[in-house]
Amino acid sequence: MKIRKASTTLSVKEWDDFVCAFKNIKEGLFKGVPNPTLDDFADEHAHAFKEKNHWFVHTHLPGPDKAHWGLMFFAWHRMFLNEFENRLLREVSGVTIPYWNAFKEPFPEALKKISDNNGAVVPASQLSLPNFDEPDFDKFQYDFELGYHNQVHGILGGTVGGRHSPRDATFWLHHAFCDRQWGHWFEKHNGALPPSMEWSLMGDEIVKNKKVKDVLHTTQLDYVYGNGVYNTVASKGSETFKQTLTKDMILCASYAGNHHAKILVYSLTSVAAFLTLQPFYNCIPVAKLGVFPTETTYVNLITAKFGVPAAESHIRIIKSTTGSQTTYTIQAVNGTRLAQFNGITDFSANNGQGATDYEMLYI
Repeated sequence: MKIRKASTTLSVKEWDDFVCAFKNIKEGLFKGVPNPTLDDFADEHAHAFKEKNHWFVHTHLPGPDKAHWGLMFFAWHRMFLNEFENRLLREVSGVTIPYWNAFKEPFPEALKKISDNNGAVVPASQLSLPNFDEPDFDKFQYDFELGYHNQVHGILGGTVGGRHSPRDATFWLHHAFCDRQWGHWFEKHNGALPPSMEWSLMGDEIVKNKKVKDVLHTTQLDYVYGNGVYNTVASKGSETFKQTLTKDMILCASYAGNHHAKILVYSLTSVAAFLTLQPFYNCIPVAKLGVFPTETTYVNLITAKFGVPAAESHIRIIKSTTGSQTTYTIQAVNGTRLAQFNGITDFSANNGQGATDYEMLYI
């Protein structure tokens, strides 16, 4: 599975590989670069602005009439970026698109090699914080497109400020960060689905043959961001994991092949531990479930049942009481891999300064 990382965490080699792959595609058809070239991606994006195409990629006329809204903004760009990322991989193995948080981070130094922006400053005071509490997905998407998304494009200007903006590598890092926020909204609203689930994604040659429901989760396109359930378990997980539970602790589990779970320690009392589980079947998140073990018990993560026979369990919760002190320990069993998650940044919190937000774990 491809892992997209924050631009601030890339190694020198990872930056070099990304720059090399980008330059190779930019050389173009006349220098023998196989299709699609960077120009092909830029042209398709430019065509998406034409209202007559009715691809609903960008908002044409701001206002209450949804017929002019970019109702496919998130879904279309998700597939567009994934196709570009796959094209980069044909040039250099292991390359993924980094994401750039313009709220908190300066213009990436290495990006200047493949951008006509020479470190332009994006003042956080000129950026609109997304309203993740907005329950209407279309409205959230509309506000995000016209707000943070458009503002970064406009402030930077140059190539990235126009319809052929994919010719500048900044476009891809900016949109990877935007893409990440769709997952944030989805999780904040307990899996609320967009009304456009059955709509087809349309384009010239690059974006096609998918519906919104086919790109709802990044894992459907075989990529995740460099944190969360999958990456945490893969990099830190252990079948011998054992840890004393504390309130608000977040744990990630991998079990039964391609199944995962997110475990949040909601509260601990002398009577019981209160855990919330969110299973991920074949990498797709489903509804959160509650578990309330009152004593040492075995838990099945698939059914979220506790008190199951040891052979049917994935984790064990051990309750220990000494005097007035009660502690709970979690342990991986039967080949389950467990790892502790160390936190994630919600860029919309504290006026862009960030805060820990477990709800973004799955993307």
